[in-house]
Amino acid sequence: MNSLLLICFLLINPIILLLPENNNFQYDYSTIKSVSKNTGLDSQTVTSKESDESVIYFSPEAEPNILITNSIINKESGDSSKLEDSDLYGLNAAILAQGKDTPIVSVIGGQITTNAKGANAVFGTNEATISTTSGLTITTNGISSRGLISTFKGSVAGNEISITTNGESSPALEMNEQGTSVCIGCTLNTNGKNSHLLYSKGSNGGSINIENTKGTAQNSKIACLDGSNTISIKKNSEMKCGANPSKEDNDMDQSGIMLYQSGSRLLTGNTFGCEDSILEILSTSKYYSTAPMFFVTNNGAAIQLKNCQIKYGSNIFINLKSTDVWGEKGSNGGDATIYLTEQNIEGDFVIDGISTLNLILKKSTIKGTINGANTAKLVNINLDIDSKITITGNSYCSSMTNGIKDGSNLINETYKWTIGTTPDGPTGSAKYILSSSFGILYLCLILIILN
Repeated sequence: MNSLLLICFLLINPIILLLPENNNFQYDYSTIKSVSKNTGLDSQTVTSKESDESVIYFSPEAEPNILITNSIINKESGDSSKLEDSDLYGLNAAILAQGKDTPIVSVIGGQITTNAKGANAVFGTNEATISTTSGLTITTNGISSRGLISTFKGSVAGNEISITTNGESSPALEMNEQGTSVCIGCTLNTNGKNSHLLYSKGSNGGSINIENTKGTAQNSKIACLDGSNTISIKKNSEMKCGANPSKEDNDMDQSGIMLYQSGSRLLTGNTFGCEDSILEILSTSKYYSTAPMFFVTNNGAAIQLKNCQIKYGSNIFINLKSTDVWGEKGSNGGDATIYLTEQNIEGDFVIDGISTLNLILKKSTIKGTINGANTAKLVNINLDIDSKITITGNSYCSSMTNGIKDGSNLINETYKWTIGTTPDGPTGSAKYILSSSFGILYLCLILIILN
């Protein structure tokens, strides 16, 4: 399945460059200030109040077998003087570990609280690894203060912990530039604007992986992917959000999950996967009736869904479009390859004039309208013998490959399918409309193949 998805992704997102290895971990960590350094803690309270000062800092010179058990870690005050350094390198974090030779840091139980700007709770960078487990409670209250964050090949993991962030731009879980962030059996909550449950960023890979985790983003999204990276949700996770846009005066990016590239389009795209889990836009949200579950722009995205419940109120499953905000006008459409396995989708697929869709169904059903305005640059559909599409409005695509030759898995009701007539449909393809006369459909398919 992954090979097929990659092939489809490359076909639909042809602007690809080989990405260089990013080994730019340059930062003068010798300037890092901290209350405690390179030693473990047991049932202690450690507090920082100064600007640009971490509570605890671990470097490659740390003692082996670092354990922080049942301790209270407080970043009571002291804003970061440079948010960029806090976001990328961990300046002003409650717990910071950096360097590939740093021993693995294990945080077991206890509490971490931060009340300053740019005060991330747990930060692993430059190939360092931090593990948090067993009922640890994390609360951050300032702007740009994440729960768990990894950058530059660092790794952070949470197992049965609780994370709450209250400030703006404070995701519960974040990855940037080849980091790895993981949560298993956790509870995630965010309350600020632009505070997604999951946020992956960077042009050189990296991933966020969650399992058996519940989360609610009251004023933001379930997930936001920017650049070339991956987010995976599995094993009975339940993710809810308000689907709020990033700017109140411009609601174009309201959505449950957003996949885009804020910079140049000359990059590989990103991948979102969800299996055996729930994705939901809160019915109490101001955007419940308008926000699509997925929004893709200035990007070639891959979306994989298997046996998930998708709950939302707009009846727009995905919106693929260009905007005036991201990318170069004319080449900043939203291109997506969507692979559905054992999946039921109810909702429309909305696609603008410079965007494309490649849709692959296996043991899945769709009920909605696909490219109803016939504006898409290209739409390709492939469904197996165990899949079915019921259209609720006139729908258009460039090509269709169907495992059932007589088309009996295409349900029209009072609407019609038109295939081969999108703006960039196959040259010389026959134009035909699927109707209740599937014998005619089969004949048309043969004519297309022969032509």
